Amino acid sequence: MSKFFKQLALFTLCLFTFSSLNAQLNWEWKKPALQGNPLESIFFADANNGYSVGQHGTILKTADAGTTWTLKNFGENNLHAVYFTDLNNGYCVGDSGTIFKTTNAGTTWVDESFGSAQLRDVHFPSASVGYAIGYYGVILKTTDAGLTWSSLTSGVTDQLTAVFYR
Repeated sequence: MSKFFKQLALFTLCLFTFSSLNAQLNWEWKKPALQGNPLESIFFADANNGYSVGQHGTILKTADAGTTWTLKNFGENNLHAVYFTDLNNGYCVGDSGTIFKTTNAGTTWVDESFGSAQLRDVHFPSASVGYAIGYYGVILKTTDAGLTWSSLTSGVTDQLTAVFYR
């Protein structure tokens, strides 16, 4: 009887291993479109229009609540955050002081990079005033909707990773 249980245990183990491997072979990448780069931030300007940014300059856009996504790549700098003030005007920030701005709902993006800081987040409490923050206590501020940026003193050298104003 003991031999029977050993054979049953071995059979069960083999069956479980095979079914686990087989199940993984049938996985299918659904959303967003296969692009392979890790994504780091997502923002929806309304119920349908959303954007996601990530490594290697990846920017994804959806206009149908995430059913389909279109891909744009902007260089090699990693992008860490995206924020829109309305349906047309948006910003994304990333490594090496990268700041991109769009005024046409993501159709085109303009490089408005500032300095060389590793920027981690961006937020606009109004259409014209915005903040970007990053490593080593970096705080950038714009009062003209991203046309120019200035450095603020944070008083810390820590990594700032999130910003939000009401």
